[in-house]
Amino acid sequence: MLGKKIAEANQLPFMNALTPEKLTEILIDFPQALIFWDADHPFALQEGHARSIQAMAQVLASKTQPSKVFAITDKPLNLNQELSEIGCFGHHVFRRYPDPATEIFTKLLGAALVSYPLGVERYMPADAKARTILLKETKHKGPAIQAIQNILLKGGTPDRLCTQVVGALDEILINAIFTAPLDEDGAPTRKHLDRSTPLLLEGKHQIEITVSTSPLYSSICVADQFGSLKKDVLLSFIRQNFASSGFKLDPTQAGLGLNGIMQSGLSLLFISRPKVRTEVIIFVPRVENFKDFRNSFRFLSLLSE
Repeated sequence: MLGKKIAEANQLPFMNALTPEKLTEILIDFPQALIFWDADHPFALQEGHARSIQAMAQVLASKTQPSKVFAITDKPLNLNQELSEIGCFGHHVFRRYPDPATEIFTKLLGAALVSYPLGVERYMPADAKARTILLKETKHKGPAIQAIQNILLKGGTPDRLCTQVVGALDEILINAIFTAPLDEDGAPTRKHLDRSTPLLLEGKHQIEITVSTSPLYSSICVADQFGSLKKDVLLSFIRQNFASSGFKLDPTQAGLGLNGIMQSGLSLLFISRPKVRTEVIIFVPRVENFKDFRNSFRFLSLLSE
């Protein structure tokens, strides 16, 4: 059990709630509690499964904040009909968490207890080495991605995984350059521009890219200075099934690339402080091959309004 393992590793108390009534009791007594919710636990896969999910969700929605709730499942959210309509959790964890999952989730737990926990360094081990690139022109995006790819490959990241990571990085950068910028009234200023448009990235439009490496895992953080990413928008992308025949892709819409990233198997953390800063962090496990990556930790965390 992930919650119990993390509690023991950090010498924290652990409580178990199998009913909505018990969960209510715990959250009344301990309003700052962090919740690991087995949202598709086999125990609940009986008649009334959907009702049991809704009952727990109602307690979570009324008694705590989404940033403190980690929903654990075997399937992606867009394939889980009951959970896909529930917004009471801010984190989704796949039910596989070999090391260093305990260390990463411990850091996420700490972040869940503060407002706007920005700064990629708080999510990395103390011995991590970081390099930051400041993107000032769109034409520098390709060379920046290549430099980060070289760092990952030099650190032993498998070729196939590295290709997946830099593809995700490219999509996140496109989102930061073209979708994040808003005017003073909150209207997008670059959303409908062709993605190949050359632009100077001056002032608030500059993008920070930080790659951090450690013996346990690496991360890549893309930060913009607009803080325009919304949690409900991200959740709507997760819920959509892009394979369905009824879903039409619109290349001008923001977040379509992010949707693909969120369903790619990569672990992602989105942090946004409105009108100040958004950080999107990709976590890359230290593995020998792509098969090991598919069996490694996987999560999606949203710490934004």
